[in-house]
This record gives sequence, structure tokens and C-alpha cells, in this order.
Amino acid sequence: MVIAWISWRDLDVVLTFWDEYRKYCWDHVPRTANGVTTLDIKHWVPANIRVLGAFARRASWAASDREAVDGPKVPSVSLTDAIRSVHAAASEGKISAIALDLEGNEVKIEAYSWSRLEVRNSDKWFELPIYVGDRRKYTDARFPRDEVMAVWPAQNPTVETRPVAEPEIILRSSPGKKKGQGSYAALDEPLLDEMAALLKNLSVASPEEAAKRVSSRAHGAGTIESKVERLAKRFRKRTSQNSAR
Repeated sequence: MVIAWISWRDLDVVLTFWDEYRKYCWDHVPRTANGVTTLDIKHWVPANIRVLGAFARRASWAASDREAVDGPKVPSVSLTDAIRSVHAAASEGKISAIALDLEGNEVKIEAYSWSRLEVRNSDKWFELPIYVGDRRKYTDARFPRDEVMAVWPAQNPTVETRPVAEPEIILRSSPGKKKGQGSYAALDEPLLDEMAALLKNLSVASPEEAAKRVSSRAHGAGTIESKVERLAKRFRKRTSQNSAR
């Protein structure tokens, strides 16, 4: 997620490479055989650097194809340079990191250690191993969001910077809510549980579809559309509390 942010500075791209979000994502992918086009349902797998690289290549192809208007945009920083910049910032103590050691213990990586460390890719999902020479030393490195945003701020300062590197989420009331009215967060929780069950059972393909199923029972005087949007956003924010890689 941190490398996606450095490369694109686009929160939608970061979300695409957010493992917890991808668990709930399914896409309809067109497949043509014998002149007949059908739609297959494809589940988004958890992301790693290899998948991020494929995404960057697809963005490059889309940029060269004038008809590919829906393709992802090309990263402003290459993935290689993004990884190098993370290594440099960690070595200089500008950002801190916690990771899992070989025994599965959560440990802090000291700044002086980074001069001997190398970040590598892995064929396994969920892994971003860190090596000393040919010996793997850490995996699952995590970086505090505030430090990441300080070193690599948003290119457009007016854009709200949602979390990119840590799981804590602060729920805010909508701008139109008057002081004293409170939030519907607690009242929405049972509906979010129902949405999670619908997605788990493959009854729906996205948080928005799940929200539509339960929106008629959501509290508030807003329209159905606004309730669907509120529930979908709150669902995604709740799932982010588990982890951010």
C-alpha cells in the first residue's frame, strides 16, 4: 500500500492494493470463445509487489491505447524508485517500521539496520520479505500512516488523505449533520454485519450491492441512495481495522 501511494499518490489505487478490501471484491471479466462473449466472475486476490507491477504494466499499455479510456493511469514514480525511496527514508529515520521476524514475533526495525537490508518480492501472497544477504530476516513490514504522509504528501493538498499504512480509522459525522445529532455508526453496525454475511455467501458482488439490500432499514432521513453510499463507505472503513500492508 505504501509503495502504491508513493508511485501513484492516488487513494483509489491504494484501495485497490488493500488486502482486506480485495477480499470482498468480485469483477465480471469478459471472455470470448468461438465468437461468443460471456462474463466470468473473478475474485480479487490479495495484493503483493508482483501484482502491483502487473497493474503498472497495464497502465502503460492503456496509456498507449487511445481507446482504453478506462485503464489505470501510469504511476508518476516507478515501483523500483518507490521501493528505493522507502529504503532510504527508513535508513535515515524519517519513517519507522515494525515487521515480523522469522519466529513470527513483531519487532521494530531500527534505522541503522536498513543499510544491511534489502526489500524483495515474493511469489507468496501477503509477503514482502526483507533480506540480509541471502537470508530472509523479516516479513510483513508496516509503516505509520502519519510518517508516510509526511515524507510523501498528497500531490493535491485539497484531497483528503485517507489511511494508507495503518489500520486505525476515525469515523466522522457527515458535514451536513447538525451539532448534537450524533452519528448513526452504532445503529449501522447490525446492517454492516448483514452486508458482510451477504458478501461472504457470494449473494452480492460488492459492498454497494450489499448496502442496497439492507438500506431500507437504515436510520436517518436521507434518500436510499445516500444511505447506500453511507453504508458502503462505513463497511469499507470497518474492514480496514484488521490490517494494512
